[in-house]
Amino acid sequence: MIVHTLFSDLPDTLGQVLAALSPGDVILLAGDGCYQNARVKQISSDADLFMLAEDAQVRGINETSARLISDPEWVTLTAESHQVISWF
Repeated sequence: MIVHTLFSDLPDTLGQVLAALSPGDVILLAGDGCYQNARVKQISSDADLFMLAEDAQVRGINETSARLISDPEWVTLTAESHQVISWF
């Protein structure tokens, strides 16, 4: 499993992430990447979607189809993965 951590709110960056996805990969929305929430679910249902709860709260995102996770859960997710790719 690869964790694709998306920090960017740019649509082009999201397109690059989606093109790089393989079965079993996950997308983690962090920072301004949280604003990609609606776009990700409209485009891809192939990957599990996570979002950092604190980042969502700071940005006023109250409704999401992503699973909200804490920073310690983020650490666990990355530790259990084979690779982490950060997208800016």
